[in-house]
Order: sequence, then C-alpha cells, then structure tokens
Amino acid sequence: VHRKSRGYAPALADLQEAESLFARSAALIPSGDAAALRAASDRVTDVKMEQADVLRRLAQDAASFSEAMAFMDRARALSEGARDYWEGRLRSEPSDSVAANRLGQATSESTKGEVSLAAARIEAAKELEKADPSTASAAFEQSRVQLESARSVAAQARATFESLVRDNPAHGRFARDLMLAIHNQGEAVMWTAFLESHVRGPGAPETLNLHASALGLFEEAQGMAQRLAEADEANVAAQRDLAMCLNKVGNQLTNLGRMSEAAPAFDRSLDVRRTLWLSDPTQIHRRDLAQALLKRAQLDQRLALRAGFDEKRSLLASARSLIEEGLAHLEALQSDGALSDTSEDLRRARETLQATIDMLGNTDDQP
Repeated sequence: VHRKSRGYAPALADLQEAESLFARSAALIPSGDAAALRAASDRVTDVKMEQADVLRRLAQDAASFSEAMAFMDRARALSEGARDYWEGRLRSEPSDSVAANRLGQATSESTKGEVSLAAARIEAAKELEKADPSTASAAFEQSRVQLESARSVAAQARATFESLVRDNPAHGRFARDLMLAIHNQGEAVMWTAFLESHVRGPGAPETLNLHASALGLFEEAQGMAQRLAEADEANVAAQRDLAMCLNKVGNQLTNLGRMSEAAPAFDRSLDVRRTLWLSDPTQIHRRDLAQALLKRAQLDQRLALRAGFDEKRSLLASARSLIEEGLAHLEALQSDGALSDTSEDLRRARETLQATIDMLGNTDDQP
C-alpha cells in the first residue's frame, strides 16, 4: 500500500516491522510443528525479498553515490540470504515446486541487485575518470566482474524456470518468472555493452555484438510477455511486463543505430503505460508513464539530428511536448513525496527540456 500511495521509505519501515513480527510469531510455534515452522520461515524470507526490492528502488533516488551503494549492499545481502534459504529447502525436498519457484525469484532478484550495483559503479567511475583515472579503471574492472557474475546468476535462474515450465506448461507464474529471468539476462548483457561502449567505443565490434545479444534476449522476453498479456488482459503486472520489454527492445535498437525500428517499440510501450495510468492512477503507473514519455522524446531528438529542416522542427516540437508532459508527472510525484528534490529523473528531464527548447530556437534562426 505504501509503495502505491506514499513512497518507498515508509514501505521499507513497514516491511522491517513485518519481518520482526513474523520472526516473533515463529518463536511461539512448538518445535514439533514442522509445517507451521516452515510456513513461518517462508513468510520471513518473502518479506526480506520485498525489502530488497524496496531498497533497490530507494537507491535509484539516492542523493549521493555512497548512499545508493549502501542501499544496494543491503539489497544484495537480503537477496543472497533468500536464495540460500530456498536452495536449502530444495536440497531437502527436490520435488518442492514452491521452493523451486522462490529460488528462481530470489536468483532473479540477486541478478537485478548485481546489475544495479555494477551500473552505479560504472556511472561513478565515469565521473572519476578525469580526476582519478586509476581508481576509475579499477571501478570499471570491478563492474565487469560483477556483470559476469550477474550473467551467470541469470543463466541459473533461466535454467530453473525452463525446467519448471517444461514440467508445468499451464502454470502462468512459472512462465512469467522465466520471462523475467530472460529479461534479467538481457539487462546484464546490456550493461556490459554500455561498459564496453565507454571503454572501447560505441562502434567497436565487441560493443555492437553485446548490444545485438541483449536485443535478442529482450525480444525473446517480449514475445513471452506479449503472450502472457494477451492471455490475461486484465492482469496489470502482465501489461507492465510487456511495456518494460518493449522499452528495452527500443533501447537496444537505438543503440544499434536502428532508430526507425525503435520508434514502434517505444510507441507501443507508451500506449500500454498511458492506458495503465488512466485506468489505475497510482504513483507507480505515473512514474512508468513519465519515463515512457521521456524515452520517446529522446528518440525524437536523435531522429531530429538526421532530419531535414521541416522534419527536424516537427520532431523537436514533438519531443518538447512529450518532455513537458513527462516532467509534469515527475513534478506531481515530487509534490506527493514520491520523488526527492534531488531526483536525477527530475534534473535530467528539466535539462532535456531546456536543450530541446534551445534546439528549436536554433531552427528559428535558420533561413
């Protein structure tokens, strides 16, 4: 409830209190009641995974790199603890499908934690590069190792859910978790591509091959998300999954220079997220919509750089309109306390809007 209405910090406090209450209730269960003890331990572990998810979201809006890293370290520890718990359950009961499902989830969460931490290190290293190149180089290498670990963990999650889907083809939850595991593989490859792009150059063969690999994974995940969304059109999570995958496909097509192909993917993602916001105007849908609007605007800006005069003005005007709409949603989130005053999303949106206005002004000066 807090995550939808009041933001992530209150949600974290509630989840920590819930973990404490579950642990205290578990201590009251008789030692001979194995089923009740196991159910209580399951609840505690699930709450820890929820905390890790909230911590990752808090890291996205952290005011400093050190604060973001502290959130991410806590998230990683919680995810790894959950993974260890479900691995233990599965070792003792190999046929336990619940434990197998939770293990795959915990593994996927660990992947996201590793990728997010590596991404934060890459961005921080870029800032350090001029002032302290040796420290920046070490951070880049740490990120590369971390991303390799993330790719390995994601592959394990994929293998787990491929097995579960084969054994339970009608189980929609297993199919969704497989889709997310494939998506997380794409995330790890995508960030490796970003790292190589910075180190080797955006046009280097290694960079382009990685972007192409990430595109293939995201397209595979999108195909699965599309089938799940079509099978249950009222399922909000399925619609959000589809929009997410479409956005990632658009990103990779853009990184490969295939921008005309990227536009339909971004448009479909924007349509889904706008529909979700209109039908369920919660903070999470508002933020998703804002990001989709800004992403589509960025593509128009890039296309404008290649366009003739008239088309350039049209694309820049479209970008300005999209950014203004996206910024309005971000400022509403800020007003509601869901975004901090120092949010990077807000800063980038305002800077991008001003740059677009300046570009439009420059076209006015042309004959």
